[in-house]
Order: sequence, then C-alpha cells, then structure tokens
Amino acid sequence: MSTVLRSQLEAAAARFANEVVRILRASSLADILAESNDAAARTADGTQAKRRPGRPLKGAENAPPRMDLLVAYVKSHPGAKGLELRTALGIPGVQWGT
Repeated sequence: MSTVLRSQLEAAAARFANEVVRILRASSLADILAESNDAAARTADGTQAKRRPGRPLKGAENAPPRMDLLVAYVKSHPGAKGLELRTALGIPGVQWGT
C-alpha cells in the first residue's frame, strides 16, 4: 500500500474514531445502553424481533459488541484506533461495523 494512501486511510480512521468518541461522550450511559438493547431486539427492516423458543445462540461469537465495555475502553485509552478497540475487546473482524 502506498504511503499516501496509508496516511489518508489512517487520517480518515482517526477522524471517525474521534467523532464516535465525541458522540459517546455527549450521550448518557442510559441512552447508549437503551439504544444498544433496542437495536439488538429489532430485525433488519426495523420491526420488533420475535423471539421463538429454542436453543440459545452459541457462544460470544454471535453476541454484538457490548457498548459499556467499548465506552470504558475508549475513556481509559483516549485516541485508541479501531483495531486496538477490536483486539482489546475480542471482537472478530467480521462483526466490526455490522
């Protein structure tokens, strides 16, 4: 990857991370937790998901990233990049941004 492209991508990632941190800091923890719980209970078209009886999902690989852990990590590691966050919180790459 060229140096110019790499630096442009790093700058874009830093801007994105800073904006996410700014938004999280401006929000209350209750709002963040309510949003993450509400989002987990909705389908792709925005309707309320209906839970059917059956086997529970297998392991943490199917669970969405926990916002409280993300907020705590960002507060204790200002300026952390996305890869650092993902690695520290054990979020697989396929779940990041989905």
